[in-house]
Amino acid sequence: RSHPLKICQLSSDYFPNSGGIAAHVDGLTAALAAAGHSVTVVVPSSGRNLMRPRYRVEHRGAVRVIRTHAWMPPRAGAHTLQARQLRIVQDVLSNEQFDIVHWHTPIGDPELARSIPARAKVFTNHTSQFLEWALGQRVMPEAYEAVRGADVVLCPSTELADASMRAGVLRERVAFISNGVDPQRFSPAIHGNETRRALGISPSEFVVLCPRRLDKKNGVTYWLRAIPNVRLAVSSAR
Repeated sequence: RSHPLKICQLSSDYFPNSGGIAAHVDGLTAALAAAGHSVTVVVPSSGRNLMRPRYRVEHRGAVRVIRTHAWMPPRAGAHTLQARQLRIVQDVLSNEQFDIVHWHTPIGDPELARSIPARAKVFTNHTSQFLEWALGQRVMPEAYEAVRGADVVLCPSTELADASMRAGVLRERVAFISNGVDPQRFSPAIHGNETRRALGISPSEFVVLCPRRLDKKNGVTYWLRAIPNVRLAVSSAR
């Protein structure tokens, strides 16, 4: 469509967090805003601080960020938290009319997304948690819940696309789109000598980079074990 869209992004993982979904949502929303669209990010949170406001509004560049806070009483369950978050989001966005509601995390966000009126509902299926639900011995109810109500499910891997269809999404509603890369930050044209000097690495020293968080699910230990073989293969190819 030629005219600017009004887009609501829902994610429980967002700046200043360092996770992959947080980085994805941050980059996506900034690019959408730069393209002239109106973008709002809703970030739910919980806690036990009664003095915190129910929500606060801030801006990250041209992106409006609404951080909600639902106080959790002792021994309250996840359903209580979701109900409180739902009421806050409905109150804050009661007068908003969105073209697209787009959610990114499979717990809590789907219910919020279904409660916000929009022309289209989109879910980007990022998480390894979803794979654990959908690729086990049976499809867990949480997997169905995460995709329910989505007009389109976007997946950054074919594995997640297959898992989404396993959870009941029709093939024609699933799209595999790999994550993009910011060419201003990651480019073969950028020479690494300055970084080597800053880190005290000589120009001749072999360097291996693994751009992952040190989290067990990311399998960094397998990469570490593979480094000698990779180095040998690179040396043999030279």
